[in-house]
Amino acid sequence: MKKKAIIISIKGTTLTKKEKILLSREKPWGLILFKRNINSFKQIKNLIKDVKRLVKDSKFPILIDEEGGRVQRLPQPNWIKYPTAKSLVDEGGKENEITKRIGQNYFDLGKGLHELGITVNAAPVADLWIPEAHDVIGDRAFASQPEEVATYARACAEGLGQAGVIPTVKHLPGYGRASVDPHHELPVVRESENILMESDFLPFKLLADLPWGMTSHLLFPALDEQWPATLSEKIIGRIIRKWIGFDGLLVTDCLFMEALSGSIPERVQRCLTSGCDVALHSHGELVDLERAVEGLQPINDLSWERWESSLEWVKEKTTL
Repeated sequence: MKKKAIIISIKGTTLTKKEKILLSREKPWGLILFKRNINSFKQIKNLIKDVKRLVKDSKFPILIDEEGGRVQRLPQPNWIKYPTAKSLVDEGGKENEITKRIGQNYFDLGKGLHELGITVNAAPVADLWIPEAHDVIGDRAFASQPEEVATYARACAEGLGQAGVIPTVKHLPGYGRASVDPHHELPVVRESENILMESDFLPFKLLADLPWGMTSHLLFPALDEQWPATLSEKIIGRIIRKWIGFDGLLVTDCLFMEALSGSIPERVQRCLTSGCDVALHSHGELVDLERAVEGLQPINDLSWERWESSLEWVKEKTTL
């Protein structure tokens, strides 16, 4: 049985009986971890071992959203608190000194993830730092200039890869210009296509060879008047896949954000038919999860090839 095109989450630090049944029966494609799932090194190792045993897949993707700064799921004081992307740049120095600092930071971070059995990290952020925009991105971004962002985001991706962790560049095709927080409402970005291509979208074009990418829940009326990027066939097809040239595995951002409309099952189906490879269901409520996976299609052959390519990418990069 082929695995379904969805990454799920669970509610606590151990699997409940019903979660075990769902993992075994529904064959989700991967699992993402949050603070609610983590309390010790031994516990998280055992949880991942239990999950992989149930799905009978040693390569089953285990994800986390561990950027550093305010986006850090591994709780203190048990784990190191890593700095923000922007602060790594703001320490100063020549470009090669900054990239070395970033690479070492994310190698160290990635090594800690690898030791836990976590195989995919939702970083780097390749969005622009735009001071007048909402701070939902803010210091999560490396810089304001597209070329600098791409250089520093690549150093992050390389550091993670050397530690044996697959990086996920985000948020395609761009998130930095959001005027409101997509967790609560839909941001509308009214710049022209030309301006967006010269700025917000450009870092992703320069990073198009990275193995994984994550979408943004922003509406770009110049590109699609109806659907935000995650649910837009036009944006995924013409911008992300063609103009940017990203051919890696494309996963959605959290589908529970208020920026999106429709029920969760409708959002899941829409993102997949629009061109995303995998939906991200990041809330651990079992009832919601059961509704989302019911009747869901298996991951298609092209998405599976992209997954296999990402495994080769990290195998070639790792120095552990």
